[in-house]
Amino acid sequence: MELALQDLEFLSVWAEKSGVKYPKDELNALWKNVLLNQFHDILPGSAIHEVYDVTKQEYAAMEEQTRGLIAERLSAVARPEPGCVAVVNTLSFPRCDGFVFEADGVKALADEDGTISPVQRTADGRCVAYVRSIPPKGVKNFRMLTEASSAQNPLN
Repeated sequence: MELALQDLEFLSVWAEKSGVKYPKDELNALWKNVLLNQFHDILPGSAIHEVYDVTKQEYAAMEEQTRGLIAERLSAVARPEPGCVAVVNTLSFPRCDGFVFEADGVKALADEDGTISPVQRTADGRCVAYVRSIPPKGVKNFRMLTEASSAQNPLN
């Protein structure tokens, strides 16, 4: 939860440039609840059973709220160019990672250098790709390719 809130804070500052209001009150409430649920009896397991039931419910609600706030901010900062998908890196170093997205007929992704990343379909019809060199605290656009020749695909 702490890492998600850190990402939310970073994305909120970034999204302010696009006119999205910084969620000060929401963040304060979320952080206070996280800290309350890290009370010394909860972490080592010495609280009564009911405390853990309440804590699970509170964490689920916090996660849902945090995901919603992050999604709003991502839509403001990750504005893909037409025919592209944008990938955001909230870390302080370049990132290589897999991600899931939704698109029809996409066979591969190409970055600005022409590096090709193959795309696979999941059982539920979404796309998954492993991409490289997402800049730290930044965003990178990948062009969606509907045809990828075997010469371009490093897995063939």
